[in-house]
Amino acid sequence: MKPVVIAIPETGNSLYQKYLKGKYVRSLQRADAAARWIDLTDPESAVKEALDSDGLLLAGGADIDPALYGRQRTQKCGKPDPVRDLAEPMILKAFFNTGKPILGICRGMQMVNVCFGGTLTQDIRKMQQEKHFDILRKNYGSHLVKLDSHSQLAAVLDRDVASVNSLHHQAVDRVGAGLRAVARSEDGFVEALEIADYGFGIAVQWHPEHMPQDKTQQNLIAAFVQSCII
Repeated sequence: MKPVVIAIPETGNSLYQKYLKGKYVRSLQRADAAARWIDLTDPESAVKEALDSDGLLLAGGADIDPALYGRQRTQKCGKPDPVRDLAEPMILKAFFNTGKPILGICRGMQMVNVCFGGTLTQDIRKMQQEKHFDILRKNYGSHLVKLDSHSQLAAVLDRDVASVNSLHHQAVDRVGAGLRAVARSEDGFVEALEIADYGFGIAVQWHPEHMPQDKTQQNLIAAFVQSCII
C-alpha cells in the first residue's frame, strides 16, 4: 500500500521550529503517515506540490495578520508571518475544492476560520477565566473542553468532554460561514471547528501532537490519516 503523505506548509527552520516540526512528524509516523513540508517561497508552486499529497495539516505558529480578517493590528498581536499568511489560504482553498482531508492545529484552526470569513480576538489574556497559555503543561491536559455530541470530532474522540493542552493567546471571535463550532472551553472560547458538509475537515485550538501518551488525542491524528486512505 502506498504510504499516506500529509502536506504541512513550512513553518521555519530555527532550532525551536525544528523541534516543533519533529512533534508533527512523529505524531504522523505513529499513525503510519509521512509529513511533506511544503516550501512556501512560490505560493503557486506550493499549491501544486501540496495537492500531490493525501491530506493537509495546517500547523501552529505566528499570529495571523489581522488585515486578513479586516481588523487593525493591536499591540498585543504578535508579529505575523507574511509568507505563511499569503500561501496557506491558497493551499487551504485548493484542498477544500478537491474535498481532500484537512486538519488544523492552533494557528491552523484560526487560519481555517479566517479563510471562511471569520474573525479572531487578538489577545484573550484579560478575558479568560481558565489558563489558555500553559507551556508548563503542554504535554498534558490543562483544561477541559465540551464537545458537541453530534459532531464528527466527538465521534472521533469517542467522548463529549476532553482534557486538552493550551498554548494560545488568540481565539476565534466570529465563526466563519460554512463552519461549525463543535467544542468550547468552560469559559466559552471556541476550541474546535468543523467544515460543514465536508468529509474530514476538523480544526482544533489545542496541540494533539504534544500529547503522544494521550490515546484520545492520538485518535484524532489516526482518524485524520485514515480519512486520507478512504
